Amino acid sequence: MMNLRHEALDKEYELEWKKNQDLRMGYTAERMTAHSERIARGKKRCESLSEQLARQQKSSRLLLFKRAAMNEERDADTTVFTEHKDGCKSALDAAVSNLAMAPEYVTRLDSDVDINKQETDDILASNYRTPMEGDVVDDRDPFMNDVRTRRRAFQVELDAQQNHLAAEFGVCESLLRRISGFITRLNEETAIAVTEDTLIVEYHAFLDSEKKLIADEEACREQKKAYLTSLLTDAGNWVYDALHDHSKRKKREADRLVKQALRASELQRLVQHFTHRVIEQEERIMRQKQRILLGEHKLEMLKSSDSWFLHVTVHTPDIGKHDAKCLEMARKEREDDILQGGKLLAEDDGDTTSVTAELAKSKACADEKSVKRDVWAYVEEVYNADKPQEKD
Repeated sequence: MMNLRHEALDKEYELEWKKNQDLRMGYTAERMTAHSERIARGKKRCESLSEQLARQQKSSRLLLFKRAAMNEERDADTTVFTEHKDGCKSALDAAVSNLAMAPEYVTRLDSDVDINKQETDDILASNYRTPMEGDVVDDRDPFMNDVRTRRRAFQVELDAQQNHLAAEFGVCESLLRRISGFITRLNEETAIAVTEDTLIVEYHAFLDSEKKLIADEEACREQKKAYLTSLLTDAGNWVYDALHDHSKRKKREADRLVKQALRASELQRLVQHFTHRVIEQEERIMRQKQRILLGEHKLEMLKSSDSWFLHVTVHTPDIGKHDAKCLEMARKEREDDILQGGKLLAEDDGDTTSVTAELAKSKACADEKSVKRDVWAYVEEVYNADKPQEKD
């Protein structure tokens, strides 16, 4: 039995081409279904992450979300997605390679079909049976008998060739039809690959959106942590600074009170000096009056006395010089006391100014303390562990 011309190609098509294409298209169908399901899951994750980001931005609390299941799902999808992306590329490469190869086979098969038709026509023309051909053996004409025998053998051979050509034509026509369908399916594979590329790009966009949403939510959470840490640090520093400032204010107030007491004692000393000078002044006035009276008495005695020289030569102490000296000393003391009083007055004015400034600082500190208490009341209200926390 003769082998058919395209029998090997027919076996190759059935065992390799068609089988590989069926496997590729089956895997492509699985990938397309997986792409759709994966995109749906990615869209759902993006919606959930968007909601979490909105809640984190809106809430005053530091929210912590559970994403373990979501991360596992995304990691699994990403792993399978990488395999499917490689499968899409390999399927597209195989389809393009087969598309570049298959038309050559179609051209060859078309040419073989034409050749087969020409050979069949030639065989039909050569194997044309005329009615004049006799099949009866005539013993009187051995030559014609031999011709008839050879003619019948030739016709049998031509019939076999015609049957063989008919079988080859069937195989060739079947191959041509199947390879044409193969090319059509290759074009479908190419179109599906383009659609799959669109789905791949769409899923990439969802992955990028997920990464951005997670990064934004983590940045918002870290910002809240930084704010809370800064609040704790600033509050502690403010408390220490406030205590330190209060201690310094108390020390300055104590020093001021001590200086004020010293000024009061100094002022008391000046008052005593003034009192002593007033008393001494009155005493000097009394002595002056007494000296005047004594002088008048002496003058009268001198006028009426015969022994006037006794009154002239009698020694009398000069008390006026002593009083003049005391008056000069009192004047100097008064000038010194006036200078000291001016100094005490200037110190008292400066003390009044400093007390006013300290009072303004104390009022500002009290206002700041009120603001800090309001802030901490709000923080305690938000982050109190006794209150139910918001959960994911």
